[in-house]
Amino acid sequence: MNPREWKREHQIALLIAVVLGLVIGTVVGLYQVDLRNLPYNWRTVSWKFWCEGDWDCIYFHPLYWLAVAARAVLGGAVGAAIIFIRQLLR
Repeated sequence: MNPREWKREHQIALLIAVVLGLVIGTVVGLYQVDLRNLPYNWRTVSWKFWCEGDWDCIYFHPLYWLAVAARAVLGGAVGAAIIFIRQLLR
């Protein structure tokens, strides 16, 4: 079951599913990864991004974009798995 041997329209459907999964995963990652809930000791290695007082700071942890990218890749993998399973059931 090699995707390179599929019909052209199925390959395009796989690519669209992966891209759509990446976009949805990125959006979910941006909403899910909340840096205001970091433990206090993690804030010492974070960068202050925006502050409106002492209590309303938003921190960028160095691993922030890695956490968002992990959710994006997971979304892309789920999108690809859905199309791949559909092709297996044909």
